[in-house]
Amino acid sequence: MSACKYLVDTNILIYYLEGELEATDFIKSHFRKCGISQINYLEIFSIPLDREEKTVIENFLKLFEVFDINSMITKQAIHNRQSKKIKLADNLIAATAQMHHLTLVTRNVKDFQNLPNLTLFNSFDQ
Repeated sequence: MSACKYLVDTNILIYYLEGELEATDFIKSHFRKCGISQINYLEIFSIPLDREEKTVIENFLKLFEVFDINSMITKQAIHNRQSKKIKLADNLIAATAQMHHLTLVTRNVKDFQNLPNLTLFNSFDQ
Protein backbone atom coordinates (compact mmCIF):
# COMPACT_ATOMS: atom_id res chain seq x y z
CA MET A 1 0.00 0.00 0.00
CA SER A 2 1.22 3.47 -0.88
CA ALA A 3 2.35 5.85 1.84
CA CYS A 4 1.43 8.79 -0.36
CA LYS A 5 -1.02 11.37 0.87
CA TYR A 6 -0.26 14.08 -1.71
CA LEU A 7 0.02 14.24 -5.47
CA VAL A 8 2.29 17.13 -6.43
CA ASP A 9 1.33 19.21 -9.45
CA THR A 10 3.98 20.17 -11.99
CA ASN A 11 3.95 23.82 -10.98
CA ILE A 12 4.99 22.92 -7.42
CA LEU A 13 7.84 20.76 -8.75
CA ILE A 14 9.04 23.62 -10.95
CA TYR A 15 8.83 26.09 -8.06
CA TYR A 16 10.84 23.64 -5.95
CA LEU A 17 13.51 23.36 -8.63
CA GLU A 18 13.62 27.17 -8.85
CA GLY A 19 14.11 27.38 -5.07
CA GLU A 20 10.73 28.97 -4.20
CA LEU A 21 10.46 28.82 -0.40
CA GLU A 22 6.81 27.72 -0.17
CA ALA A 23 7.34 24.81 -2.55
CA THR A 24 10.66 23.71 -1.06
CA ASP A 25 9.29 23.87 2.48
CA PHE A 26 6.27 21.78 1.56
CA ILE A 27 8.19 19.11 -0.33
CA LYS A 28 10.93 18.87 2.30
CA SER A 29 8.36 18.62 5.11
CA HIS A 30 6.13 16.08 3.37
CA PHE A 31 8.49 14.33 0.98
CA ARG A 32 7.79 10.77 2.11
CA LYS A 33 4.06 11.34 1.60
CA CYS A 34 4.34 12.89 -1.90
CA GLY A 35 3.88 11.21 -5.24
CA ILE A 36 3.80 12.43 -8.82
CA SER A 37 2.05 11.47 -12.03
CA GLN A 38 3.68 10.32 -15.25
CA ILE A 39 2.15 13.50 -16.65
CA ASN A 40 4.57 15.54 -14.55
CA TYR A 41 7.42 14.04 -16.60
CA LEU A 42 5.69 15.03 -19.82
CA GLU A 43 5.11 18.60 -18.67
CA ILE A 44 8.54 19.19 -17.16
CA PHE A 45 10.52 17.68 -20.03
CA SER A 46 8.48 19.70 -22.53
CA ILE A 47 10.41 22.74 -21.29
CA PRO A 48 13.72 23.40 -23.09
CA LEU A 49 16.48 22.09 -20.80
CA ASP A 50 20.19 21.58 -21.17
CA ARG A 51 21.82 18.22 -20.40
CA GLU A 52 22.80 19.16 -16.84
CA GLU A 53 19.29 20.42 -16.02
CA LYS A 54 17.77 17.22 -17.42
CA THR A 55 20.06 15.09 -15.26
CA VAL A 56 19.26 17.06 -12.09
CA ILE A 57 15.52 16.91 -12.76
CA GLU A 58 15.56 13.20 -13.66
CA ASN A 59 17.40 12.40 -10.42
CA PHE A 60 14.94 14.54 -8.43
CA LEU A 61 11.84 12.95 -9.98
CA LYS A 62 13.17 9.42 -9.38
CA LEU A 63 12.83 10.07 -5.64
CA PHE A 64 9.02 10.14 -5.85
CA GLU A 65 6.49 7.37 -6.12
CA VAL A 66 5.19 7.67 -9.68
CA PHE A 67 1.56 6.96 -10.57
CA ASP A 68 0.93 5.66 -14.08
CA ILE A 69 -2.15 6.42 -16.13
CA ASN A 70 -4.56 3.48 -16.30
CA SER A 71 -8.10 2.83 -17.52
CA MET A 72 -9.71 3.94 -14.25
CA ILE A 73 -7.85 7.26 -14.37
CA THR A 74 -8.83 7.67 -18.02
CA LYS A 75 -12.50 7.06 -17.18
CA GLN A 76 -12.32 9.59 -14.32
CA ALA A 77 -10.75 12.14 -16.68
CA ILE A 78 -13.61 11.61 -19.14
CA HIS A 79 -16.10 12.18 -16.33
CA ASN A 80 -14.22 15.31 -15.23
CA ARG A 81 -14.23 16.72 -18.75
CA GLN A 82 -17.98 16.27 -19.00
CA SER A 83 -18.48 18.51 -15.97
CA LYS A 84 -15.66 21.07 -16.38
CA LYS A 85 -13.52 22.43 -19.17
CA ILE A 86 -10.01 21.45 -18.09
CA LYS A 87 -6.72 20.99 -19.94
CA LEU A 88 -5.81 17.40 -20.72
CA ALA A 89 -2.64 17.28 -18.60
CA ASP A 90 -4.34 18.94 -15.62
CA ASN A 91 -7.29 16.59 -16.01
CA LEU A 92 -5.10 13.48 -15.95
CA ILE A 93 -3.25 14.77 -12.88
CA ALA A 94 -6.55 15.53 -11.15
CA ALA A 95 -7.99 12.13 -12.10
CA THR A 96 -4.87 10.44 -10.70
CA ALA A 97 -5.36 12.24 -7.38
CA GLN A 98 -9.06 11.38 -7.39
CA MET A 99 -8.58 7.69 -8.12
CA HIS A 100 -5.80 7.28 -5.53
CA HIS A 101 -7.58 9.44 -2.92
CA LEU A 102 -4.68 11.90 -2.77
CA THR A 103 -4.69 15.61 -2.01
CA LEU A 104 -3.54 17.54 -5.06
CA VAL A 105 -0.89 20.10 -4.14
CA THR A 106 -0.95 22.97 -6.61
CA ARG A 107 -0.68 26.72 -6.81
CA ASN A 108 -3.26 26.73 -9.62
CA VAL A 109 -6.23 25.82 -7.45
CA LYS A 110 -8.72 27.53 -9.79
CA ASP A 111 -7.79 25.13 -12.60
CA PHE A 112 -9.06 22.22 -10.51
CA GLN A 113 -11.91 23.70 -8.46
CA ASN A 114 -15.31 22.06 -8.58
CA LEU A 115 -14.07 18.64 -9.64
CA PRO A 116 -15.83 15.92 -7.62
CA ASN A 117 -13.96 14.10 -4.87
CA LEU A 118 -10.80 16.17 -5.28
CA THR A 119 -9.09 17.74 -2.31
CA LEU A 120 -6.79 20.65 -3.13
CA PHE A 121 -3.96 22.21 -1.15
CA ASN A 122 -2.08 25.38 -2.08
CA SER A 123 1.25 25.39 -0.22
CA PHE A 124 1.64 29.07 -1.12
CA ASP A 125 -1.38 30.00 1.03
CA GLN A 126 0.21 28.83 4.27
